[in-house]
Amino acid sequence: MNSIIQTGQLGLQQSYQRMNQAAHNIASAPGAAESAQLADSVPVNAGGATAGLAAPPNAPVQAAEKSQSVQPNATIEESVLELRRQQQVFTASANVVSVGQEMVGTLLDDYS
Repeated sequence: MNSIIQTGQLGLQQSYQRMNQAAHNIASAPGAAESAQLADSVPVNAGGATAGLAAPPNAPVQAAEKSQSVQPNATIEESVLELRRQQQVFTASANVVSVGQEMVGTLLDDYS
């Protein structure tokens, strides 16, 4: 159980760092003011690409690792896409932590 929660926390931390880098790239890019509306036009699939499928507990971490890390000289478009991708990874990781906590709570209730 502990490893599930730790995996989710690792995914949260990595995703948070990558979101910060992408946001910094967007804010510091030349012409960022003109491209700010691009973030609103990128569709977000709330369920993710594998909605409805059971994923292994370390799926958010693997997705974060497979995702391209945004380099400081990335274009605004690449940075916006990475930001959106990492938002989904962050949400998935938070769900992993939540489910892990529920499982621990259920086990404690059952054995007490």
